[in-house]
Amino acid sequence: MTPLPQGIRAEVRSKGVERGVHRSCRLAWIGPVLLTLTLCGQAFGLDHPTIAQFLHTSWTVLDGAPGSIDGFAQTTDGFLWLRSLDSGLVRFDGVRFERYQPLHGHFPSKDVSTLMAMPDGGLWIGFRT
Repeated sequence: MTPLPQGIRAEVRSKGVERGVHRSCRLAWIGPVLLTLTLCGQAFGLDHPTIAQFLHTSWTVLDGAPGSIDGFAQTTDGFLWLRSLDSGLVRFDGVRFERYQPLHGHFPSKDVSTLMAMPDGGLWIGFRT
């Protein structure tokens, strides 16, 4: 068997290396894809948590909550505004319920008909007169 010239051997070796690298690159994507699919499955809640895993707090009239709530809106500052037949407009900060009164003057009626939170943080209040 006659030896091949040096240039041909280098060419054959480089093609063999390229094929080996190319094959390993083709298989290298499998790991990240499997990891992504696993994490996506967890992110979409495929674990199905039970109700016992959620935190639940309820408030009653004894805690200061209005007796009847007919509507609500949440403003961008986090306050929950409640429309109540017996208390009018009530503001809830996550801890306390407070019957809301304007700083100056008074509302046209205690009978709040609608609440609408605005994107700029304002609150529109409709009254029945």
